[in-house]
Amino acid sequence: MTVELELTVMDGTNPGGVLTERLRPFEEAHKVKINLTILAWESAWTDIVKYGLYGRGPDVSEIGSTWLASLVGMNALRPFEDAEAERLEPQAFLPQLWDNGIYEGALYGIPWFADTRLIYYRRDILKRAGVNPSQAFTSAQSLEQAIGQLKKAGVDTPWLVPTDRTLNNLHILAAWVWGAGGDFLGADGREILIDRPESLEGFANYFRLGRHISARAMGLSDNLANRRFRQDKAAMLASGPWVRLTEAESLKVVRDNYDAAPLPGVPFIGSSHMVVWKHSPHGELACKLVEFLTSADFQREFYQVPSLFPSRTALLEEELRDDPVWRASVESIRRGRTFPVASLWGLLEDRLSVEIGKIWGDFATNTRSESVEGLVGRHITALAQRLRAPSGF
Repeated sequence: MTVELELTVMDGTNPGGVLTERLRPFEEAHKVKINLTILAWESAWTDIVKYGLYGRGPDVSEIGSTWLASLVGMNALRPFEDAEAERLEPQAFLPQLWDNGIYEGALYGIPWFADTRLIYYRRDILKRAGVNPSQAFTSAQSLEQAIGQLKKAGVDTPWLVPTDRTLNNLHILAAWVWGAGGDFLGADGREILIDRPESLEGFANYFRLGRHISARAMGLSDNLANRRFRQDKAAMLASGPWVRLTEAESLKVVRDNYDAAPLPGVPFIGSSHMVVWKHSPHGELACKLVEFLTSADFQREFYQVPSLFPSRTALLEEELRDDPVWRASVESIRRGRTFPVASLWGLLEDRLSVEIGKIWGDFATNTRSESVEGLVGRHITALAQRLRAPSGF
């Protein structure tokens, strides 16, 4: 009787259904059938929690790295044994991504793919305004100066970020907080740091750029903000590496004149990890599947997919592509950092994402005529106090 393994991955990692074909060598080598299920990032957490709560579901899953602590807390994941971890070649992975698979001293997740956030910009518009791209993105201050210079030159929307409620806003904003010397949680994963002076400075530096977002560009989702840039309605955009400027989606003037750069400060690195569920009756075989999926050979083929970046250090340097998004992403991944693996992070991430949306809402109206520092400080300080309360909100 053929053994069957259940595997779930996210929708972004199976473009065109290619994963099924790539799994066949493993199936043939181990005489196993892999049943693949695709989950949507937007709703996957609900399914993942059910797998953990009820002890039923897949053997192996791709998860967001920040979910790991919560799943370990539910006693839902099988840790990798020392011998299994050694076969996975820990030294070959980006250290910050490998460390994100470790919780309370045990290894539970193996990094699969990495991503980051970038600034897309128009070379032609910056040139007309006398802005030097080699200097504009080196710090939060130089970026603010460049955006102000574009505004003075008559650019209607020199800067654009999603201002609707979205996790992507936090992923972008983190570079400003870390770049100012601030942080979100303490080293113990329990201390709230968002209202420390350095953190508040980073928040304020980020939101101050909103003064240069036109009223028409406020309240936009990720997709709508990306679309405005592709349609020649902004000089700069902060977003992810998935913003592809294809002929079908973008105007020729944008395709011919865009470039990309890492965010100033310390960029965010996101990642997905492969985990083995404790309820799997095929734990050893499931670990071998994770080893196969995260191997250099598999990643070397698979990172040809746009917006997917390998978690292995050597592969990031193996191929120098003449592509601005690839170049900027690799640089960003090399010097960026991840969100912490901590049980409190899920709550903080959710509450902070909501609060960021509220700040943008107040920013758009600002009926109190507050300074940016005052508006941001009022929201973030109140949130920190609620999070420190016994109820957590």
